[in-house]
Amino acid sequence: MATVENALNAIRHVVQDHSDEGTHLGVPADMESIHWFGRLLGWEWPPSYVELLSRHNGVNVQDAIVFGFLESIEIMLQHRETWRHQGYWPVATDGCGNFFVMALGQRVASGECPVVFLDAAADADDQPTVVATSYADFVVTQMRQQCEGFDCTELAESGAADASGV
Repeated sequence: MATVENALNAIRHVVQDHSDEGTHLGVPADMESIHWFGRLLGWEWPPSYVELLSRHNGVNVQDAIVFGFLESIEIMLQHRETWRHQGYWPVATDGCGNFFVMALGQRVASGECPVVFLDAAADADDQPTVVATSYADFVVTQMRQQCEGFDCTELAESGAADASGV
C-alpha cells in the first residue's frame, strides 16, 4: 500500500514534469472545517485523505483530476440521494461523467477505505470496481497514469512507492 509520502512525491513529480497552463495544485485545506463536516455527516475521514488534504487540497494535471474538498462537497450534493446511504465520498472524476469515490462503509482496521470507480453507464445492480485500497494508493495511481501518458517511467509500478529524486 502506498503511503502519504509516496502520494506527495508522485504529485510533485507530475506537477513539476508534466504540467501545463491548466495545472492546479491546491493549497493546504482548512482541517478544522473538514473534520467538522465529517462529524456533521457522521463520518470519520480516512487518515491518508486527511493528511493529503492538509498538504494539497486537490490537484489537476492534464487528465489527472483529483478533487479538492469543496469540489467533493459540490459533487456529493448532486448525488447525495444514493451516495450518502452507500457511504460514498467523491474524490475524482475521469472527465467523462464517471466518478471515483471512497467507499467509507468498507473501512479496514487502519481506518483506510477503498476507492471505487462508479461508471455512469453501469446498471444499478452492477458492483463498482475497486481501483485502489486507500486514498494514497489512488492518488499514486492517478499520477502514475498521467505520467505514463508522457512515456515517463518515473512512477512505474515497481518504483512508484519510492518516487525518489522528486
